[in-house]
Amino acid sequence: MVLSVPKAREINTCRNYLSATIDRFDKLRAIVTLGKIAHDSTVRALHGRGLRCGIVSSAVHHPFLEWTLAEFGIVEAFTSIVTSASAGFYKSRPEIYLHAAELLSARPSQMVHVGDSLRYDVGGASSAGMGTVWLQFPDRPGDGSEFVPDLTVTTLEGSAPPILGVLSSRLTGQAG
Repeated sequence: MVLSVPKAREINTCRNYLSATIDRFDKLRAIVTLGKIAHDSTVRALHGRGLRCGIVSSAVHHPFLEWTLAEFGIVEAFTSIVTSASAGFYKSRPEIYLHAAELLSARPSQMVHVGDSLRYDVGGASSAGMGTVWLQFPDRPGDGSEFVPDLTVTTLEGSAPPILGVLSSRLTGQAG
């Protein structure tokens, strides 16, 4: 067997191919994921109220979220995007949510996280001290975890008022 050292051009071609493949996969995954979770009218309504919005994602390739948000026309609504890849923690860990709070210049007790996993979204965010909204899809019942969200919704369409209600109750509970 004869082995040879790859030439720089071969390495760059391989690197570019892998990067393009990852980008295509992540963009497709992002559309499916954000298509289910992010409803642009809800995001715009929350952002329009002057709220600083961020994303916490278990994505391993950060750029696909930015591309997807741009495709949905809502990238300007988000002050920060935190991924497992950028933070070094998975969504089950409170540290990723605490990092998001830091980037948003907010205390976790002043925040509400919306997500579709009881274990990872509700569990992780509540462990960090945030309020939680569980987006429960009819075809995906709970995962058997013991986490209880502050609010459960089955769609994000039109859900800005109840999400604001959770946030308001957290903020008024801190007064004094």
